[in-house]
Amino acid sequence: MVGSWLLRIIALATAVLAAAAPVRPQTPAQAQTPTASIRGRVVAGDTGLPVRGATVTLAQINEASSIGVTDDDGSFEFREVAAGRYILRVMKTSFVSTYFDLKSASNTLFEIRAGQRIDRGELRLPRAGVIAGRVFDSLGDPAAEISVTAWRLEYFGPGERNLASTRSVETNDLGEYRLFGLAPGKYYVSAGARGSNVSPGDGGRPVATSIGSVGLAPTFYPGTANGLEAQPVVVKVNEDSPGTNIRMQTMSFTRVAGVIHNSSGLPVRDAVVMVNPSRADGAFYFSMNMSETDSNGRFVIPAVPPGEYRVDVQPKARLEAVGSGGSTADAWKVPGESASVPLIVTGDPLPDLAIVTGPGSRLAGRVLVDDVPVSEELASRLQIVALPMLPRGISQQIQSTGGSVARDGSFVLSGASGPRLIRVYGFSAGTWALQRVVALGADVTDSGVDVGPEGITGVEVRLTSKLSLVSGIVTDASGRPAPEATVIIYSNDRQHWMNPQNRRVTSARVTSVDSHFVVSGLPEGRYLAVAVAAFDRGQWDPDNLETLRPLATPFNLLDAEKLTLNLVRR
Repeated sequence: MVGSWLLRIIALATAVLAAAAPVRPQTPAQAQTPTASIRGRVVAGDTGLPVRGATVTLAQINEASSIGVTDDDGSFEFREVAAGRYILRVMKTSFVSTYFDLKSASNTLFEIRAGQRIDRGELRLPRAGVIAGRVFDSLGDPAAEISVTAWRLEYFGPGERNLASTRSVETNDLGEYRLFGLAPGKYYVSAGARGSNVSPGDGGRPVATSIGSVGLAPTFYPGTANGLEAQPVVVKVNEDSPGTNIRMQTMSFTRVAGVIHNSSGLPVRDAVVMVNPSRADGAFYFSMNMSETDSNGRFVIPAVPPGEYRVDVQPKARLEAVGSGGSTADAWKVPGESASVPLIVTGDPLPDLAIVTGPGSRLAGRVLVDDVPVSEELASRLQIVALPMLPRGISQQIQSTGGSVARDGSFVLSGASGPRLIRVYGFSAGTWALQRVVALGADVTDSGVDVGPEGITGVEVRLTSKLSLVSGIVTDASGRPAPEATVIIYSNDRQHWMNPQNRRVTSARVTSVDSHFVVSGLPEGRYLAVAVAAFDRGQWDPDNLETLRPLATPFNLLDAEKLTLNLVRR
């Protein structure tokens, strides 16, 4: 059986942030310090009426959290608040869970000083959207007790998509469902038997009603059993999306089986075989199609739905190292061979697969800073990682390899094969930036390099302290400072917007004092800059960036150039 390492991998990949810290008792020293207070009033964003019974959380990172409930007038107050940096969150059913700082709706930390009395005033809570409709079975009859799930398309950062389950309900006897309390954004809607918790990336899995290799499949709006063909539903604030009807489908599932041999021709035992969906759009999701090899190197996965996949093979010990150590870097230390091969499943029978693992090849080189060898102090903090040039997902995660940098700036990575994107981590942003990666005499910073059986030596990872700098002031339409704004700077070329490990798309929050912003370390190129009042991770959606293009200010940036750019908040 697959162990707890899988849960750790999932926890690492999703990178879910805790909204509140554990409650800790006050110490005597804290009790003697003059305390502060903060109060406010929560109202509906559309009507301005008080929101009663809303949960308000005042959280201090790694410290105590306080939770309150608004009264009949929507008011709340926290007393005896210790000095520190806090985040304020308001939640209420049928409204969008929202973070607030002292001046805007923002998830930024704000400072509370000892003895301070803060009246936050009105906190306008947006009313959430709704997706509603009916589910029908394959014969067109209403389907009762079907689990319907809304999967929100989110972004960890530029070019890093994620499909997150946000709400799940069951249909009634008329096949009706209503997914409420949804924040604005793009959603995929899936319908399946109870317990069939799949994302569009999974493409559906057989449920309890399946007979042999044919069964009732989890189906995605507007009516496809292939998750890659799912269409998003756009949810807006205080708007319903009725008529989102889904007709369930039956489909054929395919047995995927075979044998794994290593590079010496011997059967590989105790390997984990994962059939992971391979979405070209880079959406991140999980698949539970997996097996372990027996003593003869054989594996069997009994029912895989149609779709495009990668068959990933890793030593079980390597994945267990991730589970126990909590980092993919722990897997790099475990020797062994791996493989990752494409697979297309159509629903027709497949012949047994014959997969050969390999140890990968050697990547060696050095790190330079401003054309001279890196210092010992900086080298001790750096990690070099070679990422497969694959859509962001489990395949990319478990097939990556990396290592540390020696005191003289040299590095040696093992286990790399195929197209790889080379990155360096551990330096301080704003002090240094990645300038370029050179391999085989070419700049491969963003294109990657193909690692063959002979490996590659002489790789140069170049950092620089001569950073480009884009700074300026953001004003509102009347020319006054606009402290409640975020500046988005992104490449003029749309092809850069979804690149992995993106260096050409970024954002910066303006200061609350003078509405000043600073962005450093961008590479040379043509860019667009726009200041927006509100910002969340959905802003990285390429469709949103395209919408902002007519409002943005274009500019050219040279290597290490210092540029002043004043913007008007949109």
